[in-house]
Amino acid sequence: MIAALSDLHMGPGGSLDRFGHEESRFLDFLARLEARYDPIVLLGDLYETHLGRRFGDFAGELGRCRRLRPRIAERFEGPQYLRIFGNHDHVLGRREHVSDRIRMEAGGVRLLFCHGHQFDALIDRVPLVGQLSSWAAARLERRGVRGALAFLDRIDDRLSGLSPDPDTCRYQRRAFEFLAREGADVLVMGHTHLPAVTRRDGKVYVNTGACFDGRLEYAHLDPERGDYEIRRG
Repeated sequence: MIAALSDLHMGPGGSLDRFGHEESRFLDFLARLEARYDPIVLLGDLYETHLGRRFGDFAGELGRCRRLRPRIAERFEGPQYLRIFGNHDHVLGRREHVSDRIRMEAGGVRLLFCHGHQFDALIDRVPLVGQLSSWAAARLERRGVRGALAFLDRIDDRLSGLSPDPDTCRYQRRAFEFLAREGADVLVMGHTHLPAVTRRDGKVYVNTGACFDGRLEYAHLDPERGDYEIRRG
């Protein structure tokens, strides 16, 4: 069986760090997953590198995030884990050659894993816009404008067409189109922080939800049984 989780947004500490978990308790959660699943796929935005005081210092922010929670960072380097980068930790792709997608076959089922920002047209085509917007919102938060980051999230959800209704959600529509083009059966992603399992025309869309702000959501994947569900730790 396979587990997938995403969107921890581990920052370097302070009021803008939205991870929301004490390190040892999160390690206990990982230990429970490790006892049951192999592999465990990490779908990106593990680290929050966009909110630093100096715009563009993504590598420096990544180092600070890892130094704050070294045991989690070390755990993710283990052989049981497979990593993908997201739009908030894209620096992993450039510095450590982490891929933006993983293909896998299990039980005769073709699975495709990605973060999901590929289906957000603005972030995918003009990533600088998202990076600069997050940094600017964080700067406002530091100056006392509370809720700037949450407001930015709501604007992005509206512009990108995120919806809990699978019939109207642009992310899901684009994901199913992507599955058809890529010749895969199951797409597993994060990014939206909105957990979901949708089946359509023999294809399956799975969104893992998120593991930040104290949430513990992950996808349980059993391709041999056709069992796909979101579980909470």
